[in-house]
Amino acid sequence: MRKLILFLALLTACKTLSLTEKGAKVNYYTKQEPPANCKQLPATINSKYNYDQIIMTNTMRNDVAEAGGNFLVIDTIVLTQKPSVGDMIHTEYEGTGRGFVCPDK
Repeated sequence: MRKLILFLALLTACKTLSLTEKGAKVNYYTKQEPPANCKQLPATINSKYNYDQIIMTNTMRNDVAEAGGNFLVIDTIVLTQKPSVGDMIHTEYEGTGRGFVCPDK
């Protein structure tokens, strides 16, 4: 059963592990606001991902790119750990941020 759960988690991770071509062009920052000439996208960017903060960040960058943005401010990153199957600990990263459209430099 443990192996099946791990396999399914890894299979899901493969979908968002890498950045899309558009997502790779999205700059992202924490604790920094975008330049003054950027326009904020209307939706808040949220991502929840088990096990890996990089995958969570990649997902958020991809989401900003799909919404037409090229700049991401990550406002919060929360790590939670909960008991899981057997002795395993389930780790989950959750992030929230704001996407922006900024003029090319």
